[in-house]
Amino acid sequence: MLDACKIAEINVTRLFNESSAVALSYGIFRRNDLTTTAKNVIFVDFGHSKLSVYCAAFTKEKCIILAEEHARHVGCRNIVYLLYIRIMKF
Repeated sequence: MLDACKIAEINVTRLFNESSAVALSYGIFRRNDLTTTAKNVIFVDFGHSKLSVYCAAFTKEKCIILAEEHARHVGCRNIVYLLYIRIMKF
């Protein structure tokens, strides 16, 4: 990623992983809803080829990623495949 940015002459200041980026986006857009009491939020990304689940705790001052889990072989393509096999049996 950093080599690609050098080639494209893009100055990289920070590089985030996916769970931190999702949590940061949520925290920015929901800042007015947050208080000093921790609010736990679960994010689910059910993509084409994998399932990702992130759990984060938010307060007005900070965000902490509590847990993250990935299932690399579970995704929409698996569901489509199972539906296809089911339909073909009829």
